[in-house]
Amino acid sequence: MTENFENNNRNRSIKELKPEAKRRGFTRYSKLNKAQLRDLLNPLNEPVPVINVPVLTSKPVKKM
Repeated sequence: MTENFENNNRNRSIKELKPEAKRRGFTRYSKLNKAQLRDLLNPLNEPVPVINVPVLTSKPVKKM
């Protein structure tokens, strides 16, 4: 399904993509070029960020 949506966006003109961005509630889309509009409308192409977070483990407390 996403391939079909992506192909549809690739074949659409800027005049067709801008009203779609407006309908979805995006702002500041008027100065974007066609590739940027496609990326805005199809965020599935974004790479997944790699987040390395250290995990803290508890240690037993020594009795005095």
